Amino acid sequence: MYDKLQIRAARNAPLPPLLIRRGYKLRHIRDGNYSVTPEGSSLPDDIVIKESYWISHQRQLSGNTIDFFTKIEGLPFYNAMDVIVKASTITPSGNITQSQPGNGRK
Repeated sequence: MYDKLQIRAARNAPLPPLLIRRGYKLRHIRDGNYSVTPEGSSLPDDIVIKESYWISHQRQLSGNTIDFFTKIEGLPFYNAMDVIVKASTITPSGNITQSQPGNGRK
C-alpha cells in the first residue's frame, strides 16, 4: 500500500528516465519537451512529454507520470506505482530521485 506522500511524489516523478529505463526511445524536440518514439510499440505517434507531464492529441489524453502508465500502458494503479517506485527513491518526506536508467523493457 502506498501513502499519500508516495503517490504525490510518483505523480511528479520525471518521465524521461523512467521511459528510457523501460526501453522507450525519446527524441528531444525543444525546451525540455520530448517526443516518445513508438517504434515497435502500440503507442500513438504523437505523445509528447515534459518532466512529469505528457499529452497525446491523437487519443485526446494527457496526465502525470502515474497516468502515463495507467492510461497509455494500461497498468493497474498499484502496478504503475510499483514501476515508478522501483525505478526511484521516494523519501519519507515525499521527495523523489531517479535511479540511473539501465536495461529496461516495455
